[in-house]
Amino acid sequence: MRFLKFWIISFADARKIQAKQGVTVAKLTKKHISFKSKISKDFPFKFFFGENPMPQQQNISLIRTLFDEIYTKGNLSLCDQVLATDIRIVDPSAPNFKGGIAAFKEREALIRQAFPDKVVRVDEIFATEDRVIVRWTIQGTHSGPLLDIPASGRNIKISGITIFQLMDGKILEIAQAWDRLGLLEQIGVVEPSAAFH
Repeated sequence: MRFLKFWIISFADARKIQAKQGVTVAKLTKKHISFKSKISKDFPFKFFFGENPMPQQQNISLIRTLFDEIYTKGNLSLCDQVLATDIRIVDPSAPNFKGGIAAFKEREALIRQAFPDKVVRVDEIFATEDRVIVRWTIQGTHSGPLLDIPASGRNIKISGITIFQLMDGKILEIAQAWDRLGLLEQIGVVEPSAAFH
C-alpha cells in the first residue's frame, strides 16, 4: 500500500487533523496514524509521530562515509555498515561484477593497489529519499599494477558522476560514468587525442 506521508509532533495533532478534515482512522500504532477518506482511497494519509528525520540528509551522510572512509581511507571494515549484502555496480569498466560486498571489497582493493594514495573528493552532492547523485574527482599516483597495466608512476586526476540507490539505510546500487579514456591517457596506455582536447 502506498501512502502520502506527513510528519507531525503528537497524537493530539493527528486528532485535530481528523476532526478538521472529516477523515476516519485506518490504523494507529506507536509510530504513526493512518487516515482514509473518499478522496484518498488509493493513497491514504500516514502521519508519523516525531520530528522529520530528513532522510535526504541521512542519505548524504551515508554517501560521505563511503567517500571519506572507504574510497579515500580504505577502511573496508565499514562496508558491512554502508552496503547492502547484494550491492550492485553498473559501470562499463565492471561488466562482470558479480555483486555482493565481497566482490565490492575485491574491486576496491584492486583500485587501491594501483593507486594507494588515492583521494576521492565529493564535488557536488544531491539527494532524494532513495537516491543520491554525486559528481566526484579522484586523484592519486599510479604506483601499482592496474590489472595487466604496470605502474607508471604518473599522477592522475579523473572525474565522474555516480547515482546511488539506497534501501533500508544502505547502498543497494552504484551506477556511474567516468572518464575512462582520460585515465588511460594519463597513465600512458594511449596517446592523448587532439580531437578530445
